[in-house]
Amino acid sequence: MLPRPGRYRVERGMTFCFGFFELEVLFFQEIQKQKYMYQTGTSPKSGWVYILSNKNRTVLYIGVTANIRGRIHNHRNGEGSKFAKKYNLTDLMYYEWYDRIGEAIRREKQFKEWNRQWKIDLIHTTNPDMNDLWETLWE
Repeated sequence: MLPRPGRYRVERGMTFCFGFFELEVLFFQEIQKQKYMYQTGTSPKSGWVYILSNKNRTVLYIGVTANIRGRIHNHRNGEGSKFAKKYNLTDLMYYEWYDRIGEAIRREKQFKEWNRQWKIDLIHTTNPDMNDLWETLWE
């Protein structure tokens, strides 16, 4: 039996069952969000905290972003922050992902209060050779 014509109140993720057919209702914004997540490998509500360094590993930079691939690409091309450009900070040393951007911002502020050795120790937990992790973002 098919539904009668008319207006129906629908909510995000609501599923209708019409005999053997199921129609999942997704709003246009949800479709746009899914496209964004597919294209960038991230979510607009999620966040990343990252640490950059220069070739000699003498300077560290801590940042936060919703799109880590795009942000690191900007840093590598000299279009990121003025600080990163001044000290040629192009190598990604460390990164963390969070479901919510607010959590990532809190973590960034926490990192910025740490002394240098604590940051280096953190990097060594996942990247003991201090290699550039740029390529791992695409795996």
